[in-house]
Amino acid sequence: MESELSRIAKLIKNEEQCKKDGNSMKEKKLVLLVEDLYVQSLYPLYGGLTGEYVKSGPSKVDRMSSASSSSSESEYFSSEEVDYNSDINDSNQSTSQLLNPELQLESQSRQVKQLLFAKNADLHRRVFELQLLLNDTKGTVSVLQAKLQTNEDRSASKIAELMARIHELEQEAKSLRTQKGKVEEKIRRSRNEASSQKKDLEDQINAMQQMLDSLRNHNKELEVQLERTRVEASKSCSVRIQNHGEDLSEEKECFLARIKDLELELESRCSKQQDLEDRKKELERAMARGVQEICEVFRDHEGCKEGATITIDGEGLKSVVEKLKSRVGDQEETIKKLTESIEEIGAEKEEKEKILKEMVWKLEAMVSKEAGEKLNLMKQVRQLERKVENLERDVKEKDGDLVGLAEKKKEAIRQLCSLVEFHRNRYVYLKDSMSKRNKFW
Repeated sequence: MESELSRIAKLIKNEEQCKKDGNSMKEKKLVLLVEDLYVQSLYPLYGGLTGEYVKSGPSKVDRMSSASSSSSESEYFSSEEVDYNSDINDSNQSTSQLLNPELQLESQSRQVKQLLFAKNADLHRRVFELQLLLNDTKGTVSVLQAKLQTNEDRSASKIAELMARIHELEQEAKSLRTQKGKVEEKIRRSRNEASSQKKDLEDQINAMQQMLDSLRNHNKELEVQLERTRVEASKSCSVRIQNHGEDLSEEKECFLARIKDLELELESRCSKQQDLEDRKKELERAMARGVQEICEVFRDHEGCKEGATITIDGEGLKSVVEKLKSRVGDQEETIKKLTESIEEIGAEKEEKEKILKEMVWKLEAMVSKEAGEKLNLMKQVRQLERKVENLERDVKEKDGDLVGLAEKKKEAIRQLCSLVEFHRNRYVYLKDSMSKRNKFW
């Protein structure tokens, strides 16, 4: 009986799953199971009653049959009526047990009937509860069926979307395979081109390295030659400048000594000229005084009457005048000679000054020539240094070009590697997605 109840409960619980599988249970089957349970519960009671009937006699069978018919008629009694009847029967049974064994048997049959009524009511109540549970379960099952239908519709739409997506992925995989082939071909060509470019670049680098080595050797030779030329030029210039300096210093000392001598001679002649000029001035003053005295004598003796004395004084005055004129002529001659000598000394001085100036100009020309030669040597040295700097700059530019080419080569290789890695990862991703799709299907 307990197994039947558990079976009914299990059937009610599993009804939703049965409906999902398309094998929904009929309500009649559940009712038949309940009736079967009810009948099975009546079997032991009926067996007990039949055993007592065999012991007590055939009258008991009639009573049992009447009891069974009455039980079928009163199976819809309530539990309160059953309890009330059971109390009455208990009291009647206690009184009837004292009367006779038949009454005792009848009371036992009534007790069995009451138990059957109680069992029947309990079973009806259980059946009603199970029907309510079944109705609730049917509502839940209908809701779940609606949800299931909605989920199936959604799943169908999702499956359609997934199929479309899978088709798109297949097309994309095909296009990626073709792209992969193209990219691999491009990578192969790029590798071949890169290898050829690498070889060309290596050849260019080797040629430029050889050129650089030759330029460096030539630069070293030029530096050695420049240093040698610089040392020789500096030595020759220093020696020539030193020699010219010594010559110039000696000539300068000679010229200075000569100039000092000429200056002393000029000073002496100037002093003599000054003395002559002083003497000339004194003579001129004396002549002026003599003339003045003569004039005074003439004025003092204009009115003298004595002719002899006047003649004598006039002759004396004439002699005095003649002497004075001769002295003045001598002084003028001396002054003229001194003037001529002074002019000769001045001309000689000017000539010597001119010679000295010419010598100074020659020395300055020699010095300027040496300075020009030195400047030319310095210009040549600067030109050589500039040439060396240009060569070094060219070498640095070529080194920079080589470094730039190496960097470009590294960048191109890096980009090719990144492109290959990207397509490899993409291929792995598509391969994994296709394998997962195949597992799903």
